[in-house]
Amino acid sequence: MKFVNGNNSAVLFGIGGGLVTLASSSWIKSQNITVFTLELSRLIEFIGLFTCLVSAGAIIFLCGRWLIYRVVTLTIEATDDFIDPIYISKPASPNELKDIHQMGEDLFEGGVSSIKKMKEWHSINPYIFHVIRNIKKGRKSKIEGYFCVIPLKKEASDLLRKGEITGKDFTTNHIASPMKAPNAVYVGAVAAVGFKSRGASLHKLLQYIQNLRNKGTTDVFTRPVTRDGMRLCKKFGFECIESDGVVKDKIHVLNELY
Repeated sequence: MKFVNGNNSAVLFGIGGGLVTLASSSWIKSQNITVFTLELSRLIEFIGLFTCLVSAGAIIFLCGRWLIYRVVTLTIEATDDFIDPIYISKPASPNELKDIHQMGEDLFEGGVSSIKKMKEWHSINPYIFHVIRNIKKGRKSKIEGYFCVIPLKKEASDLLRKGEITGKDFTTNHIASPMKAPNAVYVGAVAAVGFKSRGASLHKLLQYIQNLRNKGTTDVFTRPVTRDGMRLCKKFGFECIESDGVVKDKIHVLNELY
């Protein structure tokens, strides 16, 4: 399915159109050549029309898939807080870190930080990782989503602004204690399995960050590594510290959430 993309479909459509045009040329029609009882011009015309139909179908498929994707994602983001009573978020326990790590490995192409590093971070601040569950399935039901918000010391946020470190470089020395709201945080991940769980995880993350900002947190950093991550950065006004716009795999900062 990797071959089915907009560029390839457009090229195929152009090739098909070219073949149809070629088949109608007087030079081709003058050639006394038959293939499987078909004149050369008719054969070329048939191949051209078939190519046009296949490429047109691929273009329609891609447009439909894009439309469905946009409807689903916009619906997720527009989901009102009526879903919040169904889902709960709470700080992850040490025993839940393994499940969070596995979910991150499954959902993010580049993977996530090692389980060893996650445990080290958790030992400094147990509020970094939050798990999302469907309360109707029980408080000990399977984890359906999670988010990671790392509170940073001033030294760490300064290094991020200079582009000298990324989230993968964080050590326990960069992480602020839970004693007070940090000046800056780094959104390491938000992930979930399922339509409603994705919406709930995003809303719980936004609520958590807004709560921190109400307590004095000013800067929110992140590094988008997926298409969804880049889209959310654009939506909420994150700015790349190295260039204009939103750039994949680069550090971005948000000065105002709403």
